[in-house]
Amino acid sequence: MPGSIAKNAQEGTRSEYLAQYALSLFGTAVPVPHPEDSGIDLYCTLGRRLGRRFLVENQYFVQVKSVKDPITYDGEDEVNWLLSHNYPFLICIVNKTKLSIDIYHTLALSTLIGKVGINKVTLTFDVLESKDYFPQLIEPPNLEVHLGEPIVSFDVGTLACREINTSIAATLKSWVELDQENISLKETGFTTYRVPASWTTNKPVEA
Repeated sequence: MPGSIAKNAQEGTRSEYLAQYALSLFGTAVPVPHPEDSGIDLYCTLGRRLGRRFLVENQYFVQVKSVKDPITYDGEDEVNWLLSHNYPFLICIVNKTKLSIDIYHTLALSTLIGKVGINKVTLTFDVLESKDYFPQLIEPPNLEVHLGEPIVSFDVGTLACREINTSIAATLKSWVELDQENISLKETGFTTYRVPASWTTNKPVEA
C-alpha cells in the first residue's frame, strides 16, 4: 500500500538502530541493508584511541534480536553457514522499553568444529544450573547450545559514564579475541579450542 510500511518490520529495525548506536561507541558498526540481510545485522569492529585518531581492530559480526526466543539453524546448509564464520559472532538482545542491551557470545560453536552429521543447531538463552556451557560429549544430529548469562549487559544511557564504557569495551574485546583465536585454530585441522570455566557479566573473560 503506497504511503505505508510494515510496522512489525519497523520494530525490528528500531532495535538494530539502537544496537548500532551502542556498539558504535566501542568501534565501528555498519548495518547490513535489509535486502542483503542473510542473518548478520551489523558488521562491527572494536578500536582504541591513539592521540586524536581511532585505531580500528577486532572485527566481529552481530545478529540483533528484540526477544530471547531460541534461534534455530535447521538443515545442512544453515548449519554449515553458522559454523563457517571467519569472525566472532555475537547475539545482541535489545529491550527498547528499558533502552537496555544484552550481548551473548557464541563461543560454544567452536566445540562443534570436529562434529559430523549435525542437521540442526538451536541457540537458547537458558542459564544452566550446572554452568556446563561447553560440554565435551555432544551427540548430533540435533544440538542445543545454551548461551547462559550475557557477556555484557547495560542501559544505553549509562554509556556516557567513561568507567562503564571502558569496562564494556574491555569485556567485548576479551571475548572477541578469544573467539577469534578459536576460529584461527580451525585452520590447523585439529579439534583444538580454548573456553572459559566460567565468566561474569561485564568483566573480561579468562580462559
